[in-house]
This record gives sequence, structure tokens and C-alpha cells, in this order.
Amino acid sequence: MGFKVHVVDFGGGGKATYTIPSEPVDFVVTHVRLDIRAYESVEATIERPDGTLLHTFRDVLPDPTTGEIYGMCRAPLSDLAWAGGPRVTRVTGLKNGVREVIAVYEITPLRTP
Repeated sequence: MGFKVHVVDFGGGGKATYTIPSEPVDFVVTHVRLDIRAYESVEATIERPDGTLLHTFRDVLPDPTTGEIYGMCRAPLSDLAWAGGPRVTRVTGLKNGVREVIAVYEITPLRTP
């Protein structure tokens, strides 16, 4: 026995799709293809398209080899974040004391058959 895991790849910014699993899963892993190793600190926010802040992930750490981001959470929490309608995610980083936008994602949920 093990856990059922659903992996979502958001790419490197721009438009992305959160595929809602057709069968129940235990965990969702989100892969963000950005190399964030050059930043002193990184955070990501999840917002509604109107700018309403839903959640902030602070002190995001990269994969030490690729610099990319992997986020993992229980499926019900992931569904609250991504499946409830269109979302905007902003990834920002602090470099030399200045916070800058690394990437912005426009995420649309998609139910798979």
C-alpha cells in the first residue's frame, strides 16, 4: 500500500493548467520550472484574478541541483488553492536587497475525464 500522488507541471511562467485528478489522490506535487538559486529568499502567492490574496508561501527553497520548485500538499488543500476557479500565482525573489517578480502564472483548473 502506498499513497496516490498527482503531479502538476506549471512550467516557467505564463498560462498554466491545474489538472484536477479524475480519481481521488492523497497528495498533489506542483512543479515550477524556475531556477531560483540566485535569490536570497523567494515567496509565492496565490490570488484570485481580482487580486484577492488567498495564500502566501514564504521562504520557498529550491531543488539544490536544478534550482526548481516542488510543492507538495494533501489533495484537499491543493483543490482549495487551485480547483476553485482561475488563479494568479506570483513568484517573487529578493536579490541584493530588492524584491523582484520572477514569474507570474495565470492558472486555469481543468477537470480530466
